[in-house]
Amino acid sequence: MSIAKPLTNLSATDLVRRQSQAARTDEHYAQLVRQSAGVINSIFAGLKAAYPAWRQTFTTDNDLEEAKKAWVKALIENRITSKEQVQQGLQQARKDTSPFWPSVGKFIEWCKVSPAPCHKPLPVGLPEPKEFVSKRKLRGRSQMRELLKSMGSTKYQRESA
Repeated sequence: MSIAKPLTNLSATDLVRRQSQAARTDEHYAQLVRQSAGVINSIFAGLKAAYPAWRQTFTTDNDLEEAKKAWVKALIENRITSKEQVQQGLQQARKDTSPFWPSVGKFIEWCKVSPAPCHKPLPVGLPEPKEFVSKRKLRGRSQMRELLKSMGSTKYQRESA
């Protein structure tokens, strides 16, 4: 006896319900495909910027499209599914000194690398996180008050009060 219930034994309501479920599943699948395409396109855009010799790896548009398909499969198989992991991989790619496109395996390694312990970054002109900036401002104001107080000035204290 068949495990599946024959379609001829289903009522019209059951058939409509199954068609509706299939349509929702198809739409969900299409949405996942669009989302995956957006993610892989952004990864490839970041890698193209980091690797000026990328055209030597992908000589045709077909090569590029096939690579994207292989990369999506490899990333999913290796559980590289979060935005943070991808950002970590792209960050490592920007540190790489090679001008040539990395293998998908190398990129996966970079995505799995845990970030190094935080060290005080050297100022390079990039904006600092807002929280850090506001703490520095408060500390700076406090230090300025103390300096002016030690110099006998009350002007800053009146203005800030």
